[in-house]
Amino acid sequence: DLSILYGITALLGFGRISEMFTAVSTEIVLFSRYYRFNLIAVLLLGIINITLNYYFIVILKLGIWGVALGTMMSIVLYQLIKTLYVYYVLKFHPFEWKLLPISLVSLILWYFARWIDLSYSLATIGARSLFILGIYVLLMYLMGISEQWNALIRSLWHKIVKLLGQMP
Repeated sequence: DLSILYGITALLGFGRISEMFTAVSTEIVLFSRYYRFNLIAVLLLGIINITLNYYFIVILKLGIWGVALGTMMSIVLYQLIKTLYVYYVLKFHPFEWKLLPISLVSLILWYFARWIDLSYSLATIGARSLFILGIYVLLMYLMGISEQWNALIRSLWHKIVKLLGQMP
């Protein structure tokens, strides 16, 4: 059933998004004098993943849903532990409030992109990707989240206009 595949993909995708969102914590730990903590965190990830997968698959009998749920939860917990470690041990918080609207826009775009359903699966993937990319680029520019981002978009826009002006 396609809805099961979408649900499992959404769970695993959420785990990966949390990993991308907090990946800077890994780099901060790796390049600090506390770099050995990363080994402990990876071992902890393995233990959490095995424990949660066992619980969801064997005890709750959730099957493939259990694998997705256990994996997602272990990744989120792993990233949370590292982020809290950076915050409490290194006295550093690597995030800004600007990330909140970016995350919210991403979730809203993902939700609406799910409605795009073409008869050919590769066309659906392409159409969804172009929809998300186009709206995302426009909204991030209009919201003024990053001056560097806006400068890049303005520069690309000027190059495109110049290139189109040279066409016959």
